[in-house]
Order: sequence, then C-alpha cells, then structure tokens
Amino acid sequence: MQNLDDEQFTNNPLAAGLLPDVATVTFTPVESRYRFALYYSTTMLFGIILIALIIVILLVMGVTHWFSWLLLILWLSLYLFALLFAQMRVERMKYVVRERDVSFKEGVWFRDWTTIPFNRIQHCEISKGIFDRMYKLAALKIFTAGGSGSDIAIPGLNQDDALRLRDFIINHIQHLDEEE
Repeated sequence: MQNLDDEQFTNNPLAAGLLPDVATVTFTPVESRYRFALYYSTTMLFGIILIALIIVILLVMGVTHWFSWLLLILWLSLYLFALLFAQMRVERMKYVVRERDVSFKEGVWFRDWTTIPFNRIQHCEISKGIFDRMYKLAALKIFTAGGSGSDIAIPGLNQDDALRLRDFIINHIQHLDEEE
C-alpha cells in the first residue's frame, strides 16, 4: 500500500472570485407557444371543477343563494390566477447546453437551477402530450444515475430542437463512454 506522501495529493481551496461566472451564460427560453398548451390543460381542469361546482350549487344551495355566487367568483379568480401563473412559468423556463453539461432553470416563486454533467447522464427521451402535439412541441427528459431528484425535464421545446438536443446528448455521452 502506497503512502499518501508519495502520491502528492493536493486539494487546495479556491477563492470565490476565481471561480467561473456562470451568471454570464446565455440561457435559451422554451418556446413561448408552450403557454397555450398550459392554458388548454388548465382550462380542462378548471372546466371539470366548474361542472362539479355547478352540480353542487344546483343540488345543495340553489342558484339564488349568495354563497353560490361567492363560490363562482372564487372559481373565476383562481382560474384567472392559474392562467397568469402558467404564463409566468413559461417565461422563467430556460435551458443551456454547454461543452460538458446541460442546465435548466425554472420556477416562479421558488427558482430551481439544475445542472447535469454529461458524464452523469444515463439516457434521454422525448415525450409529447396531447397539447404539445397540437403546437408541435416536445419535452426532453434527461435521466441520471442519481435518481429522480437529479433528473430534469425541459418542456416546451420545438420538436426538431428536442430531437437535435437528444441526439447531441446521446452522441456526446457515447463518446465519453468510448474514452473511458
């Protein structure tokens, strides 16, 4: 067994000012038309809630009861807020592919910034929901060995861009495997 002194192991601290400035990286926003897919799914969900609400109002309270109108106003307020939230969500989704990693930023109230180095990526896949297909969009899902907490899904990509990104990442990780 070798002595640690023979290996010349070093692990020197780095000053924060010497680290690369990742804030200068230009992120690419997801397609703005992705908001329409979110609008449709939100409208479907709130439509189902409205139908259930109307049934409860008709069966339990009656149309003329003041609480019925309050519930409908509350429903409308929540629906409009959900549409606004979808818009803000899309505006804050951005990604970048660099030489050695993929980064994705998202979040309205709580901002997440996930970076995955290529040597941690296990595989990629593309998924398209019903509303994504209407707008020719796709989501690129990137999986790592670390589990679902370290995986990322970049929704709202143009289908062609998603295919190109997936192929680039797969080719890049295959090239890394060949080097090892």
